[in-house]
Amino acid sequence: MTRKRYHPWPGVILAITGTAAMLLAGTNPWLAFGILLVWVGSLWLFRPETVAIEIEREAESTSREVMEHVIEPLGVPLILLEGERIVLANKAARAALGEHITGQDARIVLRHPDAMRLLEIGDGESVTIAGFAGGRSLWQLTRRQIDARFWLMELLDRTSEADVSRAHTDFVAN
Repeated sequence: MTRKRYHPWPGVILAITGTAAMLLAGTNPWLAFGILLVWVGSLWLFRPETVAIEIEREAESTSREVMEHVIEPLGVPLILLEGERIVLANKAARAALGEHITGQDARIVLRHPDAMRLLEIGDGESVTIAGFAGGRSLWQLTRRQIDARFWLMELLDRTSEADVSRAHTDFVAN
């Protein structure tokens, strides 16, 4: 990637004009020349591309902080992914999968072929996995794209619904 070189020509012209005005007003030429050097030198110290990069980094960190404040108090297990790395996990997700999951590779944390497949398929897709967090558990995992970098994965425990359905079926059968 090539960087565009910054040349502060409008500022230099303004500095020269200001120096000329000081000389016409009768200021000491050495003082006017010193002010011109400091003024022009300060223009080359300022780099707008550096400021743009800092603003971009600040926006990125702010958006992560905002996302963390949004998903943390929710009772549904939610995981924020950047690529295949878990960037954030709310309290419910950490309780379901372990406190260690933040910063881990999602393929290692999820450890199920259907969950791995979910990481590769498109936005809004969902998989239901039997035995995901235990012997008789039933979980539904849904993945949503937030922007070009971030994905949100929702983990819903459907075990109690399956147990009620099984009990209903047994009741009707008897």
